[in-house]
Amino acid sequence: MGYAQSGTRSSILGREIGRRLVTEVDRNQVTRLHQKLKHSPYMANRCLAVLSHMMNCAEKWGLRPDGTNPCRHVERYREQKRQRFLSAAELAELGKVLSEVERERVDVIRGRMKGSCLVNLKDPWGRIRKRGEIPGVRVHDLRHSFAAAAAGAGSSLPIIGALLGHTQPQTTARYAHLAADPVRAVAETVGARMAAAMAPKSKSADTVVTFEPKRSQLRRG
Repeated sequence: MGYAQSGTRSSILGREIGRRLVTEVDRNQVTRLHQKLKHSPYMANRCLAVLSHMMNCAEKWGLRPDGTNPCRHVERYREQKRQRFLSAAELAELGKVLSEVERERVDVIRGRMKGSCLVNLKDPWGRIRKRGEIPGVRVHDLRHSFAAAAAGAGSSLPIIGALLGHTQPQTTARYAHLAADPVRAVAETVGARMAAAMAPKSKSADTVVTFEPKRSQLRRG
């Protein structure tokens, strides 16, 4: 089982450097850890980011000399950006499974040990995903789908960012093409109506023609 499948970032870092003093962690150790995770670039880079933050805090608190962060100059792996949105059919199936679980009172979200708190949704989500036959769908894909639905409803990027808890506008910018679709649709509708209102009217359409009966016809009546 690879590191990417065997735990979270905190557990991976704990296994690798948890028994070392903060002053003992050097760049060679960080590089070896990063290389062990090369088959999962995303996890490797996230672990590196967490460890770098820890080392910065250690410097700030006087636990390491300034400028000695061992994560510096360790190049991050190139990640393949992935945006997965659930289709209407997949959302319907997911809703069906969640309803069934609720009716059956199946406890799919629980800790590893009785009475323990849940710290990772990976296993519960795996059970739900298997039951709903939606393999490959990550929990994070639900956020993408939520954002896509908000964009489809005409929400602006700042609103979508607030809903997702984004603190940086560039994080929400990935949904710009989705938010542009409803805007474009409204713009085209408004433009068509204004063009119709401003277009010259034809005589047949603008003139009301009335037909009056001849006097001879009135006399006959």
